[in-house]
Amino acid sequence: MRLTNAAIGLALIVAGGLVAGTGPAAAAGPAVPNGSFEGGFTGGKVTCWNVSTPASTRLTVTQNSHSGLAGYALGHGRPGTRQVIASDRTDRCRIPVTAGRPYTVGLWQSSTAGAQLVLNAYSPAAGWKPWITGAGWPAAGLRNYLVDLPPVPPGVTAVSVGVSAPADSTVVLDDVSVTSRNVTESATVGGVLLRTSFPRGTTLVTNEFAYWSPKNPKSVVSPDWEMTSGSLFARGGAGYTGRARPTRTRAAARTRRSSGSTPATTRSATSR
Repeated sequence: MRLTNAAIGLALIVAGGLVAGTGPAAAAGPAVPNGSFEGGFTGGKVTCWNVSTPASTRLTVTQNSHSGLAGYALGHGRPGTRQVIASDRTDRCRIPVTAGRPYTVGLWQSSTAGAQLVLNAYSPAAGWKPWITGAGWPAAGLRNYLVDLPPVPPGVTAVSVGVSAPADSTVVLDDVSVTSRNVTESATVGGVLLRTSFPRGTTLVTNEFAYWSPKNPKSVVSPDWEMTSGSLFARGGAGYTGRARPTRTRAAARTRRSSGSTPATTRSATSR
């Protein structure tokens, strides 16, 4: 397969009957019920939100928010234990998702002792099960976080999203969202042959240096893509070949692993 700079972003690859195209752009995904915390209270609690330690944590709302109101959890639990502020798992409040689809969780959050993203997943066969516990975020004022999730496991139809924090800390949570990510799909009449996605940030996915020197410790190898010439980057959830730059020798091209410059002609192929 041959990909020139005129096809920046992997817009279309055609080879041997295989057609690969950029999937739908990131779209407004499933609504997070009361993700803005503007929905008030239902049954004496914040609508569609709960806390795992109600005896020691007060969950209410505050105007110290990103916009409007925000969830506010004031914890008085035992040091060394955790509290989880999460969306309800009821039929009314669960967040619908599609198996095999990658999503991004967005939220505004502040904490006095650090926090981390947590998700539980629901399938009709297994019920609710823990799915993801994210890396820890440091104690900080209100900040925006975007977390790219792996594809939803088979059979899963809904998720619950929240944050875990020390039980004796204070957490503010606001404007929680779950959105679909850009997906590149390769398909034939027989069905999907490959489903993959690119990170939202700007990073090197792989390059020709990795193709020709896969055992070199400096090589960046992708499980999905190979570059026999040039480099492949992720930028904003899409594939990007970099700015075209004529190259005199292959050896010179191999040294530019992350400059954003690529030869005038790039060649990319799926590795599976």
